[in-house]
Amino acid sequence: MMLLLRPDLVGDGWRDLPAARYSMAHRLIPNYPLRNGGQGYVGHPALADPEFAKATLTVLMDEAMKLVTGLLDGSLRLSRGRSPFFAMPFFRTNFWPVAAGVGAAAIAFLLSRKQPQGGKP
Repeated sequence: MMLLLRPDLVGDGWRDLPAARYSMAHRLIPNYPLRNGGQGYVGHPALADPEFAKATLTVLMDEAMKLVTGLLDGSLRLSRGRSPFFAMPFFRTNFWPVAAGVGAAAIAFLLSRKQPQGGKP
């Protein structure tokens, strides 16, 4: 993509760079391509091709526009544009704050109904 979008930022020796692969565990670390002597890139730069980048960009834009057009003209429901994980409440963005609030309210309710040790109040 960089060769297509910003070739001025690509150095002259990009064809000579070795492949840089990282495990999923390494990808969780912030700035992982720069850690442990990494050169700041991911993938196989020697295999880069501006024509392939253009074809990839065309396919991605076509698919994105199909989704946008379908949402705008009403032929797609909003749920079709959501992740399948949205159906599971604990994967939603606001689930944990809401769950903590409901839990705190439940605990407060249960504590307010607790009877004293000596019998009836």
